[in-house]
Amino acid sequence: MERELTLLKSGLKESQIKLVDSLLEYFRNNAGRLNYCDRLAAGRVIGSGLVEGACKNLVGRRLKQTGACWRL
Repeated sequence: MERELTLLKSGLKESQIKLVDSLLEYFRNNAGRLNYCDRLAAGRVIGSGLVEGACKNLVGRRLKQTGACWRL
């Protein structure tokens, strides 16, 4: 991922490069927590499916609630 993001920076504006650098710094600082392949191989969840499912259910219930009204 680091290699790909570094290559991506070559065609970007300075403001966009700063954003990519920020993302790279996040990945470097959290490398020990982002071992998704190892976690999945050990049979542990990575969380994204659980979070997405919970959001879908909570938002879905609110959207389908009888008598719900919405404002901007």
